[in-house]
Amino acid sequence: MTYSASKIKPKQQPLVVRRFSVNIEQNLYKIERFLLILLIYFAPMHKVALDIGVRLRPTQFITVLLIGVLVVRILFTKTLYIPSKTLMLLVFAIFLSSVASGMFIISLDLYAKGMITLVLNLSVLLFFSLHVRNLDDVKDMWKHWLVISIIMSVYGVLQYALWRYDRTDIDDLLLGWLNLRKSGLSFYAAQAQRITSLALDPNNLSIYYTTVVPLWTYMLVKQKLGLKWLGIFVAWALVNLVNILTLSRSGLGGLIIGTVLTFPFLLIMLGKHKILLLRIMLVLIAVFAFFVMILYYYSIEYWVNILTLRLSMSAGTQRHLDLTWESLEIFMLSPIVGIGVTQFAAWYQRLFLPGESADWNTHNGFLTILTETGIIGMIIYGIFFLYIFMQLVKVFSYSRQWRLMSVFLIWAFISYLVGNMGYNSFTFLNFWIFVALVLASSRIWLRDRKALTIS
Repeated sequence: MTYSASKIKPKQQPLVVRRFSVNIEQNLYKIERFLLILLIYFAPMHKVALDIGVRLRPTQFITVLLIGVLVVRILFTKTLYIPSKTLMLLVFAIFLSSVASGMFIISLDLYAKGMITLVLNLSVLLFFSLHVRNLDDVKDMWKHWLVISIIMSVYGVLQYALWRYDRTDIDDLLLGWLNLRKSGLSFYAAQAQRITSLALDPNNLSIYYTTVVPLWTYMLVKQKLGLKWLGIFVAWALVNLVNILTLSRSGLGGLIIGTVLTFPFLLIMLGKHKILLLRIMLVLIAVFAFFVMILYYYSIEYWVNILTLRLSMSAGTQRHLDLTWESLEIFMLSPIVGIGVTQFAAWYQRLFLPGESADWNTHNGFLTILTETGIIGMIIYGIFFLYIFMQLVKVFSYSRQWRLMSVFLIWAFISYLVGNMGYNSFTFLNFWIFVALVLASSRIWLRDRKALTIS
């Protein structure tokens, strides 16, 4: 992926004015960096939102601020850096396909909210592409991506422990003043206390972890044995523990399938490096010990009952299967351009639940794209996903230093896509940030193939 600069050449200015412009650009760059880091931290926290008639999340406010900072920087510096033309065309195509789907909307309010969310998500994708310009930026952003996963996991463990032993709702205790949307802990407790952490829904949390578990595994594999390795292992184990206790079929299933598809290839590649292969073996031993401890704590019967509950053809599972066929019926209403962004619930209520209040979704990210943006939108998103995958393949092919990292990112990306076959999370901001970091990292790694690996 190339990285070009489009410069608006100003008239010759006095030295003092030019220095002032440089200082302004540097300060604006620092502000952008701070806001982007805030986005990384708030993106998975779906619970953190003010209820003022609509749910106002910090990420929305931060993104608007970023747009303002970008406009100011262009006005002062007369310089605008743009990512590759291919990425810009794909972003524009996604936007146009969503606009075109508006011909068949039946709820203008939902459509407006959906388009605002899409524009903000696409803006964040471009902001990260604009901002990440060197290897230090890449390292810093990925480290923050891992840090927030630990914060989410610690909160999830506290949530689980307090509710299990004292029936204390940590959301009310710490976040009640935000008037946040309730997570329904009593319901999740009835089904083995599924951890939601700050993600509002256990599936939201588990889908997010598909982009985190492979990266912590990479850190574990690359780090030399010692105290730092032990600390990384504790973090890795904590993230996996919380992920397991979400009991999410979509998130855990996506991660398992992603592992099956990429791990054999990873082992073949690491076979040339005996030290790395040894570390993989140590990780596998640690995984085994970790699961033994969990089984010992709950007893095998406990987990058999839980797995039977989650995998059996329950009423909820049957409802998801019914939604698949009903989604295809809705798709046939407008197969070319779709029924409109975020219009599925409105059309579903009109066709299948007239007179009732319903907020259903397809529970399948790909079906959502197909029904709401039609065949045109599905093709565009497919090209977009393929473009991301090919950037990682390029890193694997041409950058020896980052070849191993690219495989772990492919693992994460595939896991996220597979997870969305049982859940709809392509509208989540954390997905677009992850994609933005993947694309920005690929550009930097291909540009600087001799760069040092992440320490």
